[in-house]
Amino acid sequence: MKIRLLYCLLLISANGYSNSTISSYSSTAGYSLFNQFRGSTTGMIDGLYAGGNTSCAYNLVGHSVEDFMQLDVELDLVDKNICENTALVTLSGGSPVGGIYSGTGVTANEFVPADAGVGVHEITYTYTDVNGCTGTAVDTITIIQSSEVIVTQVGICEEDLPFEWNGILVYETGIYTDAYIDVNGCDAYEELFFTILINTPNNTELKITPEELPFIWNGMELYESGSYTFYIEGEGDNCDYEETLTLIVESSVSNAELIARKPVGLFPNPVHDQLNIVSEIELDLVLYNSMGSQVLKTRLEKGQNTLSTAYYTNGIYYLQFSEKGRSWSELIVIEQ
Repeated sequence: MKIRLLYCLLLISANGYSNSTISSYSSTAGYSLFNQFRGSTTGMIDGLYAGGNTSCAYNLVGHSVEDFMQLDVELDLVDKNICENTALVTLSGGSPVGGIYSGTGVTANEFVPADAGVGVHEITYTYTDVNGCTGTAVDTITIIQSSEVIVTQVGICEEDLPFEWNGILVYETGIYTDAYIDVNGCDAYEELFFTILINTPNNTELKITPEELPFIWNGMELYESGSYTFYIEGEGDNCDYEETLTLIVESSVSNAELIARKPVGLFPNPVHDQLNIVSEIELDLVLYNSMGSQVLKTRLEKGQNTLSTAYYTNGIYYLQFSEKGRSWSELIVIEQ
């Protein structure tokens, strides 16, 4: 915006005195002007004093009227549209340079959008020349409302990591920020509040007697003391989790007593390609065919053991179990 200010002698110029040299100035009763221009004093004095340009009037002596009629004050703001979240803007665009900017949100020629608020605001540029004459120009500045921060909350299971958000791979719980430019050209932000969901393992300790073997737990047959883990796949919003069972098989029966009551189980019988042997203690095993020939010798562990019979011919076989001088036999039939 441009405002041409024909300073202190505008009315004098209008009365045909534009090229005269001012020789003196007097202020009798506050209404007399220059001795050579007494024809229309009231209008001229009003123009000088009402505008607050008294200093300008005193400096007229010795100058021509044209000395005070060539000054232009202009304001064409460089930044006319500013985002609300812009921190600080140094105002520029006033001419001649060296003037002062004023208006809502303006301090020391700097504009703070947050102080002014969203909307259209007038900025005034004031310039005073060496003769003490002052002029102003006005332009407008528009504050554009910034986009609100978009907040997203996400919780996922550990097995689903990493989580992709706005092209970012997220591996840990935390707050993540992503910046972008909105439709108005302003800086905008998104925030992700990310949480990794972890199910606490379910740990159980259980004591049983040998008579309770095999113990069935989560579909598994357990034959001896130990630690067993079962993984459960979560459904819907539930995460995968695990259960751990610490099984303790307690017995007050001695090995000799166990041997006396044959502490083994055999299945299936007849057997096709694999024999399962469940033992409550460690035992030596010798396998004989129907002719009395030894075909296998091994050591059984406490718990479940497997014996492959796929390479044996059909017929009757004898299993001899022994431990510390005590022994007994069992008969099986192999049918391929």
